[in-house]
Amino acid sequence: MQGLEAHDHKAGDERRVGEPGHPALGDDRRTCGRTANDEPEHGGPEHRVQLVAGAVEDVAERLERHDGRGRNREQQRIEGDPVRPGPVRRRNHHQEPNRKRPSHAALVRRPGRGSFVTLTASRRKGARMADVPLTWLGHGSFRLDTPGGVRIYVDPWLSNPKIPDSEKEPERVDVIALTHGHGDHVGETVALSKQFKPEIVAQLELKGWLGKQGAELDEVPGPNKGGTVEAGGVRFTIVNAFHSSSGEDGEYLGEAAGLVLELDNGTSIYFAGDTCIFGDMQLIGRIYSPDVAILPIGGHFTMDPREAAVALELIGTKRCIPCHYGTFPLLAGDPEDLRAKAPSGVEVVALEPGETTTV
Repeated sequence: MQGLEAHDHKAGDERRVGEPGHPALGDDRRTCGRTANDEPEHGGPEHRVQLVAGAVEDVAERLERHDGRGRNREQQRIEGDPVRPGPVRRRNHHQEPNRKRPSHAALVRRPGRGSFVTLTASRRKGARMADVPLTWLGHGSFRLDTPGGVRIYVDPWLSNPKIPDSEKEPERVDVIALTHGHGDHVGETVALSKQFKPEIVAQLELKGWLGKQGAELDEVPGPNKGGTVEAGGVRFTIVNAFHSSSGEDGEYLGEAAGLVLELDNGTSIYFAGDTCIFGDMQLIGRIYSPDVAILPIGGHFTMDPREAAVALELIGTKRCIPCHYGTFPLLAGDPEDLRAKAPSGVEVVALEPGETTTV
């Protein structure tokens, strides 16, 4: 009799696990899909397993309904947060001996023509209206004419040793854009500003310095990295570069930069300026999706063809115009070397000074 009483007492304790108020389940009376009143009359190993399984199931369901901040999946969807997926059963690789696990390289997503996140909308090629003539003037100097008829000079060193005589005296200048303050990039900016009164796009310190040299400027301070200004109907964004920037007397003229030009026909052009390769070129490609990248390849002061080839991988563009090479024997980078090393499918457009292509 004492043994039966002890057995009944033990069974009664186990039945109370599923009753309201028990700490294992709170007020939830469910135990493996049954209420406490439906539980077996006698306790035993099978009964204890069912009780534990019910408690685990209840906790899992509560976690399934709420994330770490106490919000359910519907709230996450409305508020725009990613919804955490439910439990995933691990695959038993012993059952799939012929299945190969992906390598780390296979997991890397390459940037396409638009961003993987909401940074910019992908550009539709059908929206383009006209090609843009782009002329290399030697070294790091370029001239381009927008579909709207605006003539832009980038880093106008119009006395460089490679510029054709026909390009030394411009007919008109509507906008000048500068990457940094070295003399082989500022060039004749001050004189051209007095003659043609163009809009000047230059980093904050550099633009202030140009004003002290007598350049004709507007009242708007120059932008800094990450800043975008509009001039001549074109959006100019200052992006990063790794180089130095100073006047002939060593005066600080801000940091070196690159330029992204977004034209009125949807064309995007990336002028890297003087720089080495750097990993965040991938962000420039991801955000701005340039149709063409203009990269220095001469070496010594900038990257060489080997670095420029890897830069093209990071940027993701399919066209490249090399520059900043051949001006002096020291700038020995060769466009053919870049062409041999460039990613498959990338067109390297090697211009002669004074030659024009369209982008």
